[in-house]
Amino acid sequence: MSVKIFSRWLATNEWFQVMALVVLVVLSLIGIRTLGVLEIPELAAYDWTLQLHADPISSTAPIVLVTISDEDIQWLGHWPLSDRDLAQLLQELLPSQIRAIGLDIYRDMPVPPGTQKLEAILSQNREIITVMKFGEAMHGGIPGPPVLQETDQIGFSDLIVDSGGIVRRGLLFLNNDTSFETSFALRLAMRYFEQDEIVLQPSSENPEHVALRDVTFRPFEATDGSYRNADASGYQFLLNATAYQLFPKVSLKAVLTGQVQSEIFHDRIVMVGVMAHGVKDFFNTPWCGWWTDCHHMAGIELQATLVNQLLQAAYGGAAPIQSISDRWEHTWILLWGILGGLIGWRMRKPWIFALVASLGCIVIGTVVVVAIQEGWWMPFIPPILSWIISAGLVTSLMANREKQERKILLDIFGRHVAPEVVDRLWAERREVLEEGRLRSRKQIVTTMFSDLEGFTGISEKLEPSELLDWLNGYMDRMVGIIMRYGGIIDDYHGDMIKADFGSIEPRLTEEESQYDASQAIACAWEMREEMERLHQEWRTTNLPIVRMRIGIHTGPVVMGCLGSARRMKYTTIGDTVNVASRLESFEKETQAEWSTQGVCRTLMGEATRQAIHTQWQTERVGTFCLRGKEQEMVVYRLTGKRHPV
Repeated sequence: MSVKIFSRWLATNEWFQVMALVVLVVLSLIGIRTLGVLEIPELAAYDWTLQLHADPISSTAPIVLVTISDEDIQWLGHWPLSDRDLAQLLQELLPSQIRAIGLDIYRDMPVPPGTQKLEAILSQNREIITVMKFGEAMHGGIPGPPVLQETDQIGFSDLIVDSGGIVRRGLLFLNNDTSFETSFALRLAMRYFEQDEIVLQPSSENPEHVALRDVTFRPFEATDGSYRNADASGYQFLLNATAYQLFPKVSLKAVLTGQVQSEIFHDRIVMVGVMAHGVKDFFNTPWCGWWTDCHHMAGIELQATLVNQLLQAAYGGAAPIQSISDRWEHTWILLWGILGGLIGWRMRKPWIFALVASLGCIVIGTVVVVAIQEGWWMPFIPPILSWIISAGLVTSLMANREKQERKILLDIFGRHVAPEVVDRLWAERREVLEEGRLRSRKQIVTTMFSDLEGFTGISEKLEPSELLDWLNGYMDRMVGIIMRYGGIIDDYHGDMIKADFGSIEPRLTEEESQYDASQAIACAWEMREEMERLHQEWRTTNLPIVRMRIGIHTGPVVMGCLGSARRMKYTTIGDTVNVASRLESFEKETQAEWSTQGVCRTLMGEATRQAIHTQWQTERVGTFCLRGKEQEMVVYRLTGKRHPV
């Protein structure tokens, strides 16, 4: 039994249905996100947020690039650079009291002439850092210069490249079963830090993590941010937008020909690398988008950016971007799913819905952009999808539910009440509908029964088609009057009409109940007048002439729907209904009393008479015990309208 009750509650509880749908949407999004379906658009959104903060201004970082362009190679007349060319370049740079020199040029094998001279310079100047490619030679690795093996003057230049050729992460360390290596960028930064006695140390937050002063570099994990099953080998960190700057550049030719003043290199990091398009050492980065000036970055620029981020951490406290935990990501997505469900639940006007939905997207974007500025990577695409899909599906759910509810109301009342009453019922459907049917309740109602005297005899005399035409003409006139006065047709039975006044909308005051009684009496009087007109028409067309009896009583009833899901009927039940029916069929009056009323006799109980006594003239018929009742009651007859004094 409890399962049945719960199922019924589940089927009718709107809020629970909305939340269940929202949770389903959120779980589905989390599921497809876990599978990596959203990784590409999410990373694109992440790049967009970084581009908003990327400010490609001239760098104030102590880094200068010595670039080797296509023009420099043409000037030299050969490629690659010989050991003599590199030795000459280093001889020009070293007197400038440079803190660190980074050679982003592989020298795993000699390129004579000048090999011995270059080896001597490398081995005698500890500030020079060279590059290698991590791994064994058979797997694509490239060792550093032989003369510097087993020293701290070699760092790997490997980069983590995501799909689409975009570099979003930097590396501090790489290791395999046989070796543990430090990155080129970290080697240069540490050489620069030596003068200021800054060292890489275990983090106070987590000894397994490394830190520069107070900034911890939490190692990147395979599912950080929008990544799913990413390559998390080594010790990786996310790149900051603020690390992207335009570093000052001088050409190789300018340095070798003495066209550069040595002050530009003093107390700085000088990085030497290739920017020739023919060498094709270029990468895409998250800062390179359709609205930025950056289309791609040379390897030397990217390495300089990595060094700059380490300098900003040590001197400026700029921590790498961090992703929030899975729990907070899921909460963030769920929050927007709930909010989307709420607007779908409550907002019906399309333009308001579109406006609020657009504002929600703007808010999500603003929060994500501000979070990136504060160093936190929050999901953008999943909450947007959660917001829009939840709002759309809940809107569809509510539209379908409202369609069903409106159909229920129209099925029950569409042909029995005035259109404005149906509109009011629809506006107040939350109060009147429950479990797909009218909410059962008890309230004060005025019930009317009308019937024709002698209808049985007439039905035996007329042909079936004639009888129905005659009866439908009568019914059409009377039902129209009842609906015009706000009555609700409860039932038909042959020539009998049952109508209720005030049974749908809640009646909370005595004045409202008095108004319903007044409407019922006014309706009865107009039905009497309409009956007189019908008599004239029937005489003209030689149709049967009958009189009408009306019984009206005001009191408490139980109202609701009876029937099954296939066939349902609105009705009212209770003692008030029984009394109204008995008043309609009351036959204790004499024929003389009937004749004074002409074509229609309207009887009412004491409660109705009390409600309308200032508006209508009534006559006390007497005190009677109605059929099926044990207690006597006073019966009144409606005799006319009360004229104002």
